[in-house]
Amino acid sequence: MSLLDDVGDLFSKKEAPTEVKEESKQNTEAIDLSNINFKDVGATVSKILNDKYTYYVGLIGVLLLGLWIRTRNLNLLQGKYLLGLDPYLSFRHAKEILSGAPFLRDMMRHAPIGQGIGTSLIKIDAFAHMLAAWDKLVMSFGQTQLYAHIIYPAVFGVIGFIFFFLFVKELFNEKVGLVATAFLAVISSYLYRTLAGFADHEAMAMVFMYAALWMFVVAFKEDKLKKKYLFAGVSGILTCLMALSWRGYTLLTLGIASFAIIALIFNRADKKFSLMYSIWVGAFVIPFSVLYGLQITVAGVFIPVLSLALLWINFFFSKLKISNYLSKYLPKNIQSLLITIGLGFVLNAFLNIFNVSAFIAQVTQPAEQSGRVAHTISEITASTNLYSAFNLFLIFGAIAVVYLVYLTFRDLKRTAAFSIPISLFIVPAFFQRYALKVYLNLMIILVIAILGVFFYFYRKQGEEFFDNINPIYFLPIIFILFVTYLAKSAARFLFLFSPIIALLAAVSITSLIVFAIERPEKIAKFAGVLLIIFVCYLVYSNATVTANQAKHSGSGLPGAWENSFIWLRDNTPEDSIVTHWWDYGYWTQTIGERASTHDGGTHGEHELFILGRYGMTAQTPEDALTFFKTYEVDYLLYSEEEIGKYHAFSYIGSNKDFDRRSTIGVFSLQQQQEVRNGTKLIYGGQWGLDKDIVLNNKVFAEGSSAIVGFTVNKIGGALVDPVAYLSEGSNPIQVPISCMCVAGQCTEQQEDSVLNGCVVVIPYFSSQSEGDELGAILYLSEKVKDGLFARLYVKRLELEGFEEVYNDNVPLAVYQGRVVGPKMIWKVTPPEYIEKDPQLLWNNTAIYGYEKDFRKNYED
Repeated sequence: MSLLDDVGDLFSKKEAPTEVKEESKQNTEAIDLSNINFKDVGATVSKILNDKYTYYVGLIGVLLLGLWIRTRNLNLLQGKYLLGLDPYLSFRHAKEILSGAPFLRDMMRHAPIGQGIGTSLIKIDAFAHMLAAWDKLVMSFGQTQLYAHIIYPAVFGVIGFIFFFLFVKELFNEKVGLVATAFLAVISSYLYRTLAGFADHEAMAMVFMYAALWMFVVAFKEDKLKKKYLFAGVSGILTCLMALSWRGYTLLTLGIASFAIIALIFNRADKKFSLMYSIWVGAFVIPFSVLYGLQITVAGVFIPVLSLALLWINFFFSKLKISNYLSKYLPKNIQSLLITIGLGFVLNAFLNIFNVSAFIAQVTQPAEQSGRVAHTISEITASTNLYSAFNLFLIFGAIAVVYLVYLTFRDLKRTAAFSIPISLFIVPAFFQRYALKVYLNLMIILVIAILGVFFYFYRKQGEEFFDNINPIYFLPIIFILFVTYLAKSAARFLFLFSPIIALLAAVSITSLIVFAIERPEKIAKFAGVLLIIFVCYLVYSNATVTANQAKHSGSGLPGAWENSFIWLRDNTPEDSIVTHWWDYGYWTQTIGERASTHDGGTHGEHELFILGRYGMTAQTPEDALTFFKTYEVDYLLYSEEEIGKYHAFSYIGSNKDFDRRSTIGVFSLQQQQEVRNGTKLIYGGQWGLDKDIVLNNKVFAEGSSAIVGFTVNKIGGALVDPVAYLSEGSNPIQVPISCMCVAGQCTEQQEDSVLNGCVVVIPYFSSQSEGDELGAILYLSEKVKDGLFARLYVKRLELEGFEEVYNDNVPLAVYQGRVVGPKMIWKVTPPEYIEKDPQLLWNNTAIYGYEKDFRKNYED
């Protein structure tokens, strides 16, 4: 039996030989493999492997393992904390729904305007209603709503494993299904979004996606028409539920739509398939469009509908005589494809239904990797190194890619003509650090190459060419292409790459195991047993790592953050509005029970530009107060985390010349030298220049020059004469600093050749009980030192309109190399002479009745 035989043949249920030889009872000191009856071992193992109940029993074990891993952190959550920030929005929305109060507009978000719920047609947050139903179920057993949210992702993650198993089993068989599910349960990149406490969209959405794919494959393989169409309808409804629960549903709809188009190209879209696909599209699109007001996204709804039209145009066009005539040159299905595309462009030119540029942008930038915001959010930065995340799974997955492509085209006379281009495209993409655009260009080249081979074979073999292709394996191949592209576009999509790589690794390993076990050679059977042991080891080793990761995954809320939000809740009026950098908005709304101007859903370039420029880096108190008065802000919250995030909000809040982009430098005391009348304190570190500086007719360029240290003289208990060491190579020059702050007191000096920055001397703690009050320096450059955050938080200056009302008294310091500091809140009371500027509310034109050229402000 060849390794490259069909998966179904490889996993055949032939009875293994049952002859058993008497075992040798002779004891020997050395292990003698010749005494082992490998034929008997192989027969036993093969019998176990061919018993389908083995896999269902094994599935129960996998499900328990997956649940155990995903609940290792329950003790950290203490029954009252969620992971991350976004889950708190879902919790609050579900709580509002369970309260029975009308919930048409969320006034806690995007204050003072609020955030609309659902669409203009039907006011509904479908996912929140789904979670509320889950909460109600769990609460009926005497548990709290918060506990229901804590266990939701772990429970739904395990339910997702069940449907993943059923999908893979239907596509291949029970063997591949069990191994793939076991791999998925222990892959660490799939953990966080199905881990107890992370109550967000993905855990539920993946249940619907796997179930929809399972039903779609069942429908595709079913011969009885009633069942075929029933399963297609169920798949469509499940697709709709996924779309309602998560906007990442486009992966599913675009994948199935692409499968339909490929089925058409390879002449598998007959009337039965077209009807089945029509039912799937209708069951998905109609209820989804009703609930969301016909909001048609390009990949989510338009492509499935377009592909449906294509199928029926092909069906009717193939009946025309002209189609028979042209078939000498082009297959009928390709004729209808070209005609549909041509008609589509003509109609779109007049009706402008389809935005071509938006489609190109959506395809080329799937992770919204455009603009400044994308470059400051870690989870949507490009992730090109897949091997570091998946290791051995990726290697076995690459083997499976070649195998699946072979199975698809194995009946062709020249299989390699199709198999080699596809394999040479996908497999290197797993391991190479391709840039996203390079991957997309290679995909285009691949499509062109395959079409060229396609036409060559068609001219040689005619319609018989289509009979030699197995279309079912196109489905996983399509998803391989899509998720590889997505995984390279953003780190957050590694989660979606996990199930496909688990499936691929399972295909290659189980194929090798069955091939080895069914071979007559002893060494082959021995290798098969070793592979089974290897699979167990792979699951065990990854389960150990993933469980340890889960065990230490706690919430960032307990402690200082929770205390600050409780203070807000208990000490401020209920209608208060709070502003801060966008990260903490959902905590403010849910724990602090106060509205915020920005939150985790505020990724709009314009909104965050305004916040970064006026709420964080405003160069005058008047600019900041104008922003706060416009947004009716009552309280301002800053924390030590903004020191590390300074580059993000100063970058976003800069003009076209990046006038405010910078970072805050951190330096620590390295040594002290005795000098006349006192002591010289020497601080070491490095801070790259944020702009070109000219000193003594010499240019120190941004990007190649840095401050590598500071000295400060301590004379009679006072700190004086701060000096920076500016370097472009190995010989730094000394440059006086114009400003120094110690214990909230700042002094300015004006001298020739001074660096117009500010050093802020803060403590350094090596432990909780040992430290130096003068042990560290924060360096604020000219771009930073006059900004609102620097003045209020770092330099601790008192400004008109800002009254400090909360400080948890954690000192601003460096603790074991990490900056720590207080959570601080100011009461904002703009003076009477400050007026609102409606242009700062650019995205709220409809409410305030004005119009603003945001880009002009952005660039000026």
